[in-house]
Amino acid sequence: MIKPEPAGFQRLVDVDVSSGWLDGTSTLWVPQRLAAQVNEARRLLRFHPTQSDAWVQACVRKAESIEADDEAASPAAASPPPGPASAPAAPPPARARPRHGRKVFVIARDQLEQRLAEIAKRVNLTSAEKKTEAKLIESLIALGEHRWVALPVRWRHGLAALRERMPNFTSVIARIEAACAIAERTRTALRLPPVLLVGPPGVGKTHFSLALAKLLGVPHFLYALESAETVSTLTGSDKHWWQSEPGQLWRLIVLGEFANPVIVLDELDKSSRRNQYQPTNALHAVLEPATASTLRDKSTDLCFDASYVVYMGTCNELGNVEASLRSRFEIHLIDEPGPRESVAIARSIVQQVLAELKLARHFARPSGEVVQQLALLGGPRRMHKVLHAAVGRALLAGRDELIVVDLLDGIAPGTGAGHHTRH
Repeated sequence: MIKPEPAGFQRLVDVDVSSGWLDGTSTLWVPQRLAAQVNEARRLLRFHPTQSDAWVQACVRKAESIEADDEAASPAAASPPPGPASAPAAPPPARARPRHGRKVFVIARDQLEQRLAEIAKRVNLTSAEKKTEAKLIESLIALGEHRWVALPVRWRHGLAALRERMPNFTSVIARIEAACAIAERTRTALRLPPVLLVGPPGVGKTHFSLALAKLLGVPHFLYALESAETVSTLTGSDKHWWQSEPGQLWRLIVLGEFANPVIVLDELDKSSRRNQYQPTNALHAVLEPATASTLRDKSTDLCFDASYVVYMGTCNELGNVEASLRSRFEIHLIDEPGPRESVAIARSIVQQVLAELKLARHFARPSGEVVQQLALLGGPRRMHKVLHAAVGRALLAGRDELIVVDLLDGIAPGTGAGHHTRH
């Protein structure tokens, strides 16, 4: 139901601009004295689709400031005098907060419409093939030109909790916090530089990357470069191949809801170099914002903006990563957790494993002795493995609590239990 217009305001419809509190709303109230400017900007953009929407955004920001001034100066904004004769003041227009941060331009509508016209003229396609391709393009047009760039409202709380669970990633989390603070303060879309996590196996590099995707509320893709064979995974396979397929970036961004999915480039130092189709060749373009902003998917032969993607690379040996790739990353060295950090991680992993197994409500809180022993077992990966087996042993014994022997029974001789190093 459409609410009546507040005095002095005019309602605009079908608004879709990335300017703070307007993201995701289709109805906008602006002061009447500014409505003409906003409408003129929208009219010009309609006839010049390649023009930036900066004018509309500037008008909207001006509308917001005028609205605030009007509310402050309006007698209705003051507290009404007491008494039965005083009517309640009309509430100011509600400002719809965005669900997922900001919306950004991803793919041009005129490019899609041009492709529709080309499909109709192609003589090498049957009518059924034309209909299928046209339906796909029409669905993309219906999705619109913009996608969300996620920035959770409670990002501070989420990153603080992540720091508590994974204290050896403090430097990375601090960098992410800085980027989030800039996006929040400037009301712009979140941009995170490509990050390369360098450290020994088992310290939680991949786990951290996936936890970040969960915190942002965006989809992720784990690209295992150790077993990758071609360059087509991210950017699509060439159209001349018999079974050409779009790349993961196209699927996640253009066909999805978010412009900033998390791509985990796992085991970057183990990428295959056995043939000319080295998987890392495609990374040079996608990791560079200037080229990623006009990335072309090889299968669809359409351009889109992939410059907001969050890349988290992992490797054990930095020297095995090409210098041209290293220069595109912010490099963070991840040490094995120290004794105090290991205890914090162990507590977090106990909660996580019990939640994954849906036993959090049934199992007693582990004793300090159990947590200490778990912390001595090594990195997060080993803690996970031992703890899963330990929970099974406790259930097998008819107990709903963990004891130290549950952990130690799963440790084979010579596996280094109790050994702890700090680099």
